[in-house]
Amino acid sequence: MAGLVACRSFLGIFEAGFGAGAPFFLLLFYQRPYEITHIHTSWGAWRYLFIIGGVPTILSAPIVVFFFLADFPGTAKFLLQDTQTLAVECLQTRDTTAKHKV
Repeated sequence: MAGLVACRSFLGIFEAGFGAGAPFFLLLFYQRPYEITHIHTSWGAWRYLFIIGGVPTILSAPIVVFFFLADFPGTAKFLLQDTQTLAVECLQTRDTTAKHKV
């Protein structure tokens, strides 16, 4: 258990560094004159940030989900046949632990 806690702690530390470092790294390639905040309209520049970031996600998500998300582990194209079988068997087994007897 201690190893799991240590692993999760290190993962959190590195993930926190990545969360702050990735946008900074991407900003190194970003030129000032092309900033979206220079847009002057009645809506405001911050709304355009949400529109530009959200519209491609809203339009592409249904396509990705329809073509790539599997309905069931037995039909998942990205799993090998033995992994599919194992996943289906794990789903069919009943949970016999005493969770409800607490």
